[in-house]
Order: sequence, then C-alpha cells, then structure tokens
Amino acid sequence: MTKIKMQKTNIPLIAALGLVVIGGAAAYRQHALALRPRVATPAVSAPRPDAPPPVTAAVRAQEAPLRAAVTTHPDALGPRWGLVAFYGQTGQGDKAAEQVDAIERLNPRDASNRMALGNTRMLLHQYDRAEEDYRQVIARQPKSATAWRGLATALFQQRRYFEARQAAQKAVALAPDNAGGHLILASSALEYALQFPNSGSRGSDLALAQSEFKKVQKALPENARVYYEMGRTAFGLEQADEAARDFSRSLQINPQQDIYWDAAQVYLKKSDRVTAQKLVEEGLKRYPNDASLHDLRGTLLQTGAAPDADAQAQAEFQKAVQLRPDTAAFQSDLGTADVRVNDMTGAQAAFEAAVRLDPTRSFPYQQLAGIYTRQGDPRRASEAARLSKAVLFNNQQLEQVQSLLLVHPDSVPLHLILADRFRDLQLTGPARDEYLLVQRLDSGNARARLGLAALAADRRGATLPPRFARSGPPPPSAAPSAGHPTSGR
Repeated sequence: MTKIKMQKTNIPLIAALGLVVIGGAAAYRQHALALRPRVATPAVSAPRPDAPPPVTAAVRAQEAPLRAAVTTHPDALGPRWGLVAFYGQTGQGDKAAEQVDAIERLNPRDASNRMALGNTRMLLHQYDRAEEDYRQVIARQPKSATAWRGLATALFQQRRYFEARQAAQKAVALAPDNAGGHLILASSALEYALQFPNSGSRGSDLALAQSEFKKVQKALPENARVYYEMGRTAFGLEQADEAARDFSRSLQINPQQDIYWDAAQVYLKKSDRVTAQKLVEEGLKRYPNDASLHDLRGTLLQTGAAPDADAQAQAEFQKAVQLRPDTAAFQSDLGTADVRVNDMTGAQAAFEAAVRLDPTRSFPYQQLAGIYTRQGDPRRASEAARLSKAVLFNNQQLEQVQSLLLVHPDSVPLHLILADRFRDLQLTGPARDEYLLVQRLDSGNARARLGLAALAADRRGATLPPRFARSGPPPPSAAPSAGHPTSGR
C-alpha cells in the first residue's frame, strides 16, 4: 500500500489552502445558520486578504543591495530570485512578477520560474493571477502534479469548487502518495457539497471528502484542522457519533473558535443538551465576541426551563445582532424573541432586516404578516402573506428538483433547472458548478454555455437587493446578500 507523505515543497500551497479552509468553515457556519430547520430562526464573501507589512525605511534598505546586484549582473538569476522573495514578503506582487518575467526571458525553458511566481501570488492572495501562472506551467508540463495542486488550490481560493476538485483529482492521479493533493481534493469535495442549500443531496461528494480526509489524517495525525474538517464531513453525512469524536479531538489538539459552534450542533443533534451547553459556555469564555455562540446560547435559553428564559434569550440574540447585524438568521431569531416578550416594535424591525438581508426565507414574511395585521395595515399584511407562500413554494420546488437528482444524477434537464434557479437566487457558486456539470454531461449544451456567460455578466454588474420599504417586501426572486434559501423559513 502506498504511504501518503507530506512533502516540504507543498508547504506554500498547503499554507495558502489553510487560509480558505478556515474561511470555508466560517462560510459553512453561515450556511448552516441559514438552513437550520427550527422555527426560531461567501453567497458568502471570501476572507479578506491580510494587509502586507509596511514598507519602512529599514525594509527598503534590504532592497537596495539586491537591486544593485541586479544592475551589476543583469543576467544573474540569484539576485533576481532574492528580489522575488523580498517583494513577496512585502506584498509587492507586481514587482515580484516583473522579476519572474525577467528570469523567464533569461531562462525560458525552466517552468519552475512561472511555478514560483504562482506560489508567490498565492501567498499574496492574487488567486486569479496565480491560476494563470499554474495553467501556463501545465501547458508546458501537463504531468506536473505540483502545478495541478497549485491550480486546484487557486481555484479553491476563488470558491470554484467543482473545477478545483477536477484539478485536484488530476494531481492525486499523478502523485497518489502526496498528502497535499488529497487535502485539496477532500476540501474541494466538501465545500462543493456544502455550498448547496440541500447538501444532503450531495452524499457522494461528502463520501469522497470523508475518504480523502481520512487519508490526510494518517499523514497528519495531530492536525486539529484536519479533524475539524472530518467532523464537518461526518455531520454532513449525518454521522453524529463520528462527527462528535472528530470535533472533540480537534478541540483537544487546538481549541479554535469555529469548532465550538459546530461541536455543540452535533450534540444537539444527539439530544445531549448538557454537553452542547457546556461547549457553548466554554467557547464564549475563550471567544466572548463570537456572534454564533451568543445566538446558540439564546436558542438553548429559549428552549430551556428558566423562569426568565425569554428575556435572557432576547439579550443573547441582541448581542449576536450587535456583533453581526448583516446575518439574516440572527435578525430572525431576535424577531422571534421579541415576539415572545411582546416587543412588537423590535420584532418588526428585526424581521424587516431579515428579509432585506435574505428575501428567500418564508418565516420572516409570515411573522410580518401577523405584525402588520395587528397594526391595522391590511395591505402590507396581505403582501407579506403572499410573499411567504410564494417563497415557501419556490423553496419546495428547489428541494423537489434536488431530490429528483438523487434518483437521476445524470439528468441534464434537471441540472439545468437547478442551475437556473440558483442563478435567480444569485447563488453564484452553486449555479456555476451546476452549469459546469451540465457541460461535463453534455459538452455542447448551449444553455449551459449561455448560463455561464450570464453569470460572468452578473458578476460584472451585480446590484444589491431592494430594501424592504413600506411599499412591501422585495419579490421572492430578489437576490439575497447573505444566507441561502430554505424550506419553511
């Protein structure tokens, strides 16, 4: 049996991948918040690049001797590589690229020059340009597993998970003993599955992710992040016991912030409120400004037996909204808590904020219909009730199509319906990946080609969803700025 290894040459790519694995976990938490079925209730933007270190006089002093060496010996590669490293460390990607271009002119047959530039751009968060570099290397050396791993990582960083998985599969096929390729493949398959509103319909992708993460775990037996991703995967496959073990092990190795919320959700799934509550409290001691944990504490209080549970829960939901006011699920939770303490003014504000942030969930509309009725505003009440029914119907249709795909996974018409619906909801990642899947099933499909072109045009001219005003809520087809559609919410 081939032993999987972690090679030193993978470190830049694995470090770069790790940044988005962390970002993917945050996106997953947002996704799960939007989809959870309880009544109380990336597309997430990419994580912000770290600011490069300031170019001080002391830093510039390190540049001077390198530039002098390049001037004195313009055909020498060593000083130019020194400048590449310097510019990479100081966040000056364009200047690093200039030096790599010069190195390529001096040594045009060495593809490692372009590979080095791709690696530098990855560390500078220039993922689209790194993708171009890796594709140039692959054009010269199509059997370079390192280049395929780099391409997969660059695509992953751009949340193009379907394409990232394809590139990672090529990398694994070329170098099956390299843990980096298996890590990228596992991560791509997991995020590909979890980006969809009904990730349970992507069981084969989750199974692939689980298999690949287990291979990585053997090569990295004490890596907290790998155990965390294994826990997410197991939870997606509804393997609560295995997810609990993986999350617990991750917390033992390194108790990072995002693990507490996910682990608590697993124990709630196992009907173990005591352990879930313990995890929430431990998490808040370490990370007192974690909005998701405050929201979950509010849920546990709201469903508990304390005499002032409703008031305590309202305070927790207010804290969550204060920390993250742009999360529709938190606004919806706060609205429900406000109703329970008869704060109808607060409830109206919270539910109106929820539909502004995510107009694809029916529950806030339903609640607003009741609030407007109590206010004696039948026109707005009627419109909110109509939209609640329309959104619920649309989401039920979405779930039906995904259920049909479980039976007919290679149905081009069903994938096209799903892709078009995701595009209507401005869920760009799922829509793009569905169109790409159609192209794999039917390479000449004109509708898929036009859909991908439309997505590119949408991205160039994206607009914000209409605000919820006295004229009535936005239509069900309006674009959410956060969260995902969900049935009955």
